[in-house]
Amino acid sequence: MVAHNISQLRGAAIGLALALLTTTLVGSCTDDMHSPDLERADQLLPNRNEYADSNLHTQAQAKLVAGLYDSRLDLIYYDADRVTPRLYFTGGDAIVPLTANNNGWLQLRVVDFHTQFMPLYMSINMKLLLTDTPSDTIRLAGKDGSVHTSDHGKTIGLPLPESDDAEMEGFYIKSKGEIYAIIDLMLPVPMKIRWHGKKQTPTP
Repeated sequence: MVAHNISQLRGAAIGLALALLTTTLVGSCTDDMHSPDLERADQLLPNRNEYADSNLHTQAQAKLVAGLYDSRLDLIYYDADRVTPRLYFTGGDAIVPLTANNNGWLQLRVVDFHTQFMPLYMSINMKLLLTDTPSDTIRLAGKDGSVHTSDHGKTIGLPLPESDDAEMEGFYIKSKGEIYAIIDLMLPVPMKIRWHGKKQTPTP
């Protein structure tokens, strides 16, 4: 009886020792597979608030410019350097909304701008930064805009081009409630849109 108990205790002790050894080995292997940078990820990873949600101190200008714009959009073909206009393709009218963000930037969104003579629908989405000037204007500048084109399934073959690098330069005239801007679509074909918009309800 005593020998049996001793045998059981010895078996339990060996089992416990094996379990501890296994746990130690697994823990060591796991630690070796983890990067030490995980312990300081908060220092290494970018803080999204610093570049996406920072206060730009342009809230007053954004509210002044925000609104719906009766717009004329003209599609222009440029030279290879995207500097000199070569051909004025077509144009169309659209209502273009500009939405103010709490951080002081504007969101430009053109949805399904349909050109007159080309079976092309285009959507543009862009964040606009503002710079007030001493005169009657507010400068508008946008980058990293997204452009999607479509002909609603009529094209056979290669898909129509898209871009996530569209840029815009322009200005808003406070006294008239009007916007003048050039939007570079940054598509493989050097196309730009000339935008003239008049605010539907001018800011008092």
